[in-house]
Amino acid sequence: MTHVGQDAADKEKPEEIDCNFYNLELGNNVGHWVGDKPGIKYQYDHDLKGLKVRYFWPGRSTKGECNDVNNPDRGCWYTGRLLNDPSCDDKGHCLHVAGHDGEPSHTYTCPTWMMNHDGIPCKLPADWQACPDKFTMLRVDSGIPQDFKAALTNPCGPMGEEACLGNTELETDVGMYFNVRQNKWYRCTPWMKCQDFAVKEITKMEKGEKCGSGPDATTCKSDELCFNHRVTSKKSTFHCMPESKVYVIGAGDDMATEAMPLPLALMPPPPSVRDSSARKRQRRVENGF
Repeated sequence: MTHVGQDAADKEKPEEIDCNFYNLELGNNVGHWVGDKPGIKYQYDHDLKGLKVRYFWPGRSTKGECNDVNNPDRGCWYTGRLLNDPSCDDKGHCLHVAGHDGEPSHTYTCPTWMMNHDGIPCKLPADWQACPDKFTMLRVDSGIPQDFKAALTNPCGPMGEEACLGNTELETDVGMYFNVRQNKWYRCTPWMKCQDFAVKEITKMEKGEKCGSGPDATTCKSDELCFNHRVTSKKSTFHCMPESKVYVIGAGDDMATEAMPLPLALMPPPPSVRDSSARKRQRRVENGF
């Protein structure tokens, strides 16, 4: 796989703009979609005619984990097209991409993990939840994405405090879990008691800055982020959270696992590693894309 966004990342990051997702999807109809690598690659080369974008792929490149959008050294920005997918569109806060190499894992993305056809970063639309810049990707071989998915379908009862959806206000050991495909945040304990926890903004505070305002404002530690939790359209609460407890639940190799027979699903998936060694060659071929 060719890494194509290095030059853009090396330069000063341009100001974000409101991307027109509808225009970026035009000409990229899904049709009879086969989601394996040969199928995606064939459709990308023959059937997808719309504009190309750059997108951050939260997998594993030959240079390491793609877990920091602002790190230009990992080779994690790739050429792709935004798909016109009726089951996943921006109205439903879902963005589905096809990588130019047919990579089948982590094919759902975030607005701020994209650059439009001119290489300009996309802004987070007003009603979307914030996308993390730095995180830990949770893969199916850990078992956590499966437990997380199960928890969301199981309301917590008076005696049930594990693998369920409920209130975590009184819990002290919690982390923030982001579902990319749903564009939704949850606050969960390690035993997967989770709470729907809408996040409007995530900020790395400067020294001396307060997380929030008024009497409830707090000062985050140097290794913490300030999460703006949207309670209503006019009310927010603010929470400091260690960067080490910010997790992403991908919709990539977990989707492939769901389609497997049970014995195979219990086996860890093979690692998906994208090669960034041919970046210069691809840049010449695709004129910077």
